[in-house]
Amino acid sequence: MEELTGTLIKTKIELPGLDCGLCGFKSCNQFGEYISENSNEEGRCIYLNNKNKNKELKNNIIHEENKCTKLIDVLEREFDFILHPFPDKSGPYEFIGLFNPALVKELKIVKGDYIYGRPLNAGCPVTHCGQVRNVDNISGVIEWKVVGPMHIRENGGKDISHYSIYGFDGFIKESAKELKIGMRYNFMPLKCMLQWRHSGLLTAITKVEGGYRVRVEGICLG
Repeated sequence: MEELTGTLIKTKIELPGLDCGLCGFKSCNQFGEYISENSNEEGRCIYLNNKNKNKELKNNIIHEENKCTKLIDVLEREFDFILHPFPDKSGPYEFIGLFNPALVKELKIVKGDYIYGRPLNAGCPVTHCGQVRNVDNISGVIEWKVVGPMHIRENGGKDISHYSIYGFDGFIKESAKELKIGMRYNFMPLKCMLQWRHSGLLTAITKVEGGYRVRVEGICLG
């Protein structure tokens, strides 16, 4: 099952489809119906609010190929790039390690399962939900696509408790800094529920049409 798009034709506004509930509504669709009659309430979506803020910034800067000069998170901190899904709209993918690898076998985690837990090593205060793409039964390392909480509410899920984030695979359209392997960057996963900047080490990069495919490891917030 693919992630919800969150595109609401009625409001002509593209919401993130995360159904995180931070706006006070159960789903992005419910919030979209609300703001179709209360357009002044769009700022209740932290994702949309920050997206509009960065759009205003970028309208006032000069771009070079695959470069931008300023992006900020909701706490007014600058970061270097947004980590997007790949051009085929898959990803970005996250690699995680369970604090107790035995849970992989105990919970019988397999490809396609929905699971949820909190990334303790990164210092994130919210529970993440994802759909498993690959799993290593010995090491407990899981590759998943992060999805919104509504998937867990509708499909159920397996609780993996706390876990460590090892890295992301994703796509960069533009960056405020030159991209080099071995350098640490501040970045934003496109649909981060908190719209907080992350920090990570660039360990792989491939130039492709429209940007770069990358792997970012050693993830933390701030």
